[in-house]
Amino acid sequence: MSVSLAAGDPGLMSSLFVVLALAGLTALAMGRAGIAAIPAFLVAGAIAGPHALGLVPDADQLAGISELAIVLLLFGIGLHIEPGELGKGSMSLVIAGVAAVLACVALLFPAALLFGLEWAPALAVAMALAVSSTAVVLRRLMQRRELRQPTGRLALAILIVQDLAVPVLLIAIDALGRLKAGGDTPPDPLRIALVAFASVAGVAGLLVASRIVLPRLLRQASIVGSDEVMLALGVATAIGAALATNALGFSYELGAFLSGLILGATPFRHQVGALIGPARDFFLAVFFTTLGMAIDPAPLAELWPAVLIGGTLMIVIKTIAIGGAAWATWGTGLVAATAGLTLAQAGEFSLILLEAGHDNGLIGERTQTAAVAIVVLSLILTPVPIAVGRWLNPLLSRLPEAPWRRAGADENAHDEAHDGARCIIGGFGPIGRVAAEHLERVGVRTTIIELNEKTVRTNTALGRKMVYGDLSRPEVLESAGVRAAQALILTSPDENANLRACQIGRSMNPTMCIVTRMNHLGKGLQAKSLGADAIVVEEVAAAEAMERIVAERFGVDPEKLRDDSFTES
Repeated sequence: MSVSLAAGDPGLMSSLFVVLALAGLTALAMGRAGIAAIPAFLVAGAIAGPHALGLVPDADQLAGISELAIVLLLFGIGLHIEPGELGKGSMSLVIAGVAAVLACVALLFPAALLFGLEWAPALAVAMALAVSSTAVVLRRLMQRRELRQPTGRLALAILIVQDLAVPVLLIAIDALGRLKAGGDTPPDPLRIALVAFASVAGVAGLLVASRIVLPRLLRQASIVGSDEVMLALGVATAIGAALATNALGFSYELGAFLSGLILGATPFRHQVGALIGPARDFFLAVFFTTLGMAIDPAPLAELWPAVLIGGTLMIVIKTIAIGGAAWATWGTGLVAATAGLTLAQAGEFSLILLEAGHDNGLIGERTQTAAVAIVVLSLILTPVPIAVGRWLNPLLSRLPEAPWRRAGADENAHDEAHDGARCIIGGFGPIGRVAAEHLERVGVRTTIIELNEKTVRTNTALGRKMVYGDLSRPEVLESAGVRAAQALILTSPDENANLRACQIGRSMNPTMCIVTRMNHLGKGLQAKSLGADAIVVEEVAAAEAMERIVAERFGVDPEKLRDDSFTES
């Protein structure tokens, strides 16, 4: 059957090969220069597209994969935003995020008008460029271990608000397109109100039904213990919700985001995110490469002055807008200005919003080409404003705090770095339970990774911080906070899972202490080579316990019975 499928559509197979091969090679080459993968994929698409080498003559063949990529992207964003997460920190962070988005749109709109656009296309472009790159910025903050610093917390809050705003911006662009297409025909207010009410009621019903059904389905999948079942249900949830909202008159993206948000309130969010991550990244590589095929180098030869001026203007405007909004609502001058420079680029969602504007007839080919080029240029140049901010740090530190705010009111209000030592425990069997109880007794905060849903649910109700998922998956360790942890204790009886967790944990956090349980001495030596600081080998621990019993019977000091122990501290 697979042979007949390949023979039936050889064009798709060859296009997919070209896209993936060229995207991987381009990202590899540009990655050596410190350029992120997303702009590299776009450059690869521009090279392979019909306007350049023509390696992929018909990008429409990959349209279905691109649509699925957008659905999974927004599903993942919703999945990683736990409802109420913003409220756990300072409300000023939320206000700063909202103010930053509104300020960017408000200042970018007149700038777009200066380039000769009509008001509707100018507003669509302003909304598209108002969002920043979550993927690029968070990766840099994590690499520099700044995510829990004041600037990192502020940047993260603004990025979350921007991600939350994307479905709203998509709806707004869709409404602008319909308004423009309607021409001079006056709309019927009653009909619009009835359609809007029916659509909103349908979405509300979808949310309620999903809230009731989805956790129960995933709970059954966890009982079965099959990653394939949970992955299939997760993807089906995203696609089903996207189809439902589209049938109600909204976008696919809104349904995917809302379904992710619902699952974000369940214990399964980390495991589903870990399972769906590789598939999402694969589809996104195809999507961004395909999107880059829309870049026509010929118009860029004429538009490059507008691209350079527009890109520079956008970076300056976003720095002022985000920095000013943050200064007025949350941080000191230094923190606000640094956050503005960090978030000055456009983002991956900018490309999706520009594509939506083009599909709705708001944005023409030349405008889209120039805007996409500005996005790519800003993503490539992301390190530049950040470096400028570090160079200007002494000058920025002199900026005063907003006079209407209490000094330092919010900046350090929720700094978890000083809430006590943090330890992650992988596995909550008898050994993990004892370790957690002993650590909690002396005031060490613990986060526990466990793959038994019932155990997670029970201990979450008791007040413990639990993460449902496989401890050997990078996304699960990331969700548990391994980058900021001081210790990682691996108590799972699965030696291979512990070995993978040792290697991944050490790569994510080179300074934390890793202690792992192993059943055999050979595996213990392997764990040491992969980054474990201390190993408890069960067969050695059993021998030591036996020798202590014998020593007590004969009245001999146990230390005299052995020269050394494999167990290290």
